[in-house]
Amino acid sequence: MAEAVLREHDVDLGTAKRGRGWTNATWLTDEFVVRVATKPGTADLLREARLVRLLPAEVGYPPIIDAGVWQGHEWVLSRR
Repeated sequence: MAEAVLREHDVDLGTAKRGRGWTNATWLTDEFVVRVATKPGTADLLREARLVRLLPAEVGYPPIIDAGVWQGHEWVLSRR
């Protein structure tokens, strides 16, 4: 799933490193972070993506580039 998300944004998964997330599978590139829910269904990633858009810039939360559901798994792509 992370490969498809990164490919859609013209990033090679070969440049990504696996992160150490516990609640989500995480891949890091120099520019992006992809988090994918490990189980299908609601994982609150889409909810988080909606909430982040409401935060003021001063909070410093990384910008969300894209979010969605792939084969039942929620995912979020953000700037690193």
